[in-house]
Amino acid sequence: WESVSDQNFPYILRQDPGEHNALGQLKFMFPNQWDIYLHDTTHKELFTESKRSLSSGCIRLEDPIALANFSLINNGSELSVMDMIASNENIGLVLTKSLPIYAVYFTVWLDDGEVIFSADVYDRDQHVAELL
Repeated sequence: WESVSDQNFPYILRQDPGEHNALGQLKFMFPNQWDIYLHDTTHKELFTESKRSLSSGCIRLEDPIALANFSLINNGSELSVMDMIASNENIGLVLTKSLPIYAVYFTVWLDDGEVIFSADVYDRDQHVAELL
């Protein structure tokens, strides 16, 4: 182990799929330069919190099964999401029709005519203010 370092790590670490996987039972990969993806969570209780910036950079989904079903139906598939989950296998599917994903970050927005302010958890407001 003395020769192993962050520059010399000839191993791949992978957690098996299943109900105890840190990313939950479903993960949705999409092209982006930051290796960010949408995923399930083993901590569903976090969705009851008012502050939800608790992820390690990816995007937790409250109902990943609904997104999976929509994606499969939209692509003409008859596969069953629940059967895939029950298999405990790592199953990769490539969609034939694209599903646009837009991740946006706002700290202020309008909600039914009311201006809502949110904490700048990623510290981006200062940079935007400097550009204005």
